Amino acid sequence: MNPANFQKMAHGDLALLEAGNFKHLRDDLHRCKGGASLFGRQRIVALIGSCESTSVPEQRGFDLISFETELAEAERP
Repeated sequence: MNPANFQKMAHGDLALLEAGNFKHLRDDLHRCKGGASLFGRQRIVALIGSCESTSVPEQRGFDLISFETELAEAERP
């Protein structure tokens, strides 16, 4: 795993949520979910899956704090 590439993919463009570009945000989340799945990070997969559906990010946003916590956990040896 290349941690720098995963970090970039995982964080994407945080401004997407603020800008209301939810389609692009869902696309980025979907790619991130695929990467997490390849590495067996099921909690990240579940977290992303819970807000990947249409209109979920629009209505309740994305829990970035939980995502950051899970990502940090995944990076531990």
